[in-house]
Amino acid sequence: MQIRPVFSRLPLLYTVHRSAPYPIPAKERCSLGPDGALRIDMGFFNSYEMLGINTRPEDRVSLQMTLTYSPVRVKDLQRRSQGTIDFLLGPILN
Repeated sequence: MQIRPVFSRLPLLYTVHRSAPYPIPAKERCSLGPDGALRIDMGFFNSYEMLGINTRPEDRVSLQMTLTYSPVRVKDLQRRSQGTIDFLLGPILN
């Protein structure tokens, strides 16, 4: 039995940006500098051509996927007590 791939077209193409702008306002927290984030951009891919979803042309959709990664300095935002570490990264809602 042959297993069919999840995607219709392999490989899905992407672009890597190794010096992308830092994704959050507190740029001083980026351990790689203000333009040290890593961004992977898949651009737009079509539901028919790339995913193999067979629909009428007017019902097809295009998706765009982008991922941005950047390590954050949080050493000054942690609280240690009784063997646990709490990170003070924002309010807890509800």
